[in-house]
Amino acid sequence: MTKSLAAGVAILFMAFVLVYVVVTPDIDLLNMKKDWGTKKMYVRVTEPGQQLLAQERKGTKDSRYHYYLVAYDAAGNARPISFSTPKSLKTNAVLLVLVKGAKDRNGNHLIGRYDVVELDKVPVRIREKLELAG
Repeated sequence: MTKSLAAGVAILFMAFVLVYVVVTPDIDLLNMKKDWGTKKMYVRVTEPGQQLLAQERKGTKDSRYHYYLVAYDAAGNARPISFSTPKSLKTNAVLLVLVKGAKDRNGNHLIGRYDVVELDKVPVRIREKLELAG
């Protein structure tokens, strides 16, 4: 009887954990491994990206926009970052970026991915660092 009770509790616990992971919006199972070793930081796009035309990038057909910005973590620590996108980002857009430990040749940290976020989703301490109203 006690073995079956323990097995039932274990199954119930695993079911609870599985439901929690599936329902919780902050857990992205598809990108979890890709995001290991990254740090969530916020950045404000302060200027237009530098457009890199296809002929400037060997073997490509599309142009990209490159950005050099400063990102802040929840404690207010700053890191210079570098990334490129296939489209130009709006000036003053706020991004949640996943900053990698790897750096480019200029010492800027690279990012894994980014998401545009609304101002009310940005912690107050970071809003001050990004010089955002609100």
